[in-house]
Amino acid sequence: MTEPAEPVICQFYRLIPDAPEPRRADRSADGMLPTEAYRYCEAMASASAFGWYIYPPLNFSLIWDGTEIAWTYEGADGWYPLRGAQFPGFRQLFEEMAPDAVKPLSPTFLTQARMPGVVQIWSGYLARTAPRWGVVVPWARQHSQNAGI
Repeated sequence: MTEPAEPVICQFYRLIPDAPEPRRADRSADGMLPTEAYRYCEAMASASAFGWYIYPPLNFSLIWDGTEIAWTYEGADGWYPLRGAQFPGFRQLFEEMAPDAVKPLSPTFLTQARMPGVVQIWSGYLARTAPRWGVVVPWARQHSQNAGI
């Protein structure tokens, strides 16, 4: 093996085999940055270009009635109450591959947070950074008429 030309600052490890590959961020914030900010605010455009886009490994929908959250996904038989949901088939895959000491610790795909209406989504990836570097994961809010959020 040869040493990389540049030091690796962040390495992603995909645990869910079909999870989409991380993509480098771009100055337009994946097309979501307002045109005026993109064209005239260098600080905003530059900040938007740092990091990676990581997308969920599964298309899913959420509905919140103000108290309870339910979820479903493509191919599911119906809606399920959300407490902590595993990615379909992942628990078995994790238990087959993980060391004995961590077999029962399969990460959840969706988890209802303590704050009402907030859901934690796991991408299917783990990240490892170079010494003295860290990963900041800002939350994004996706609006959808079909999702009920």
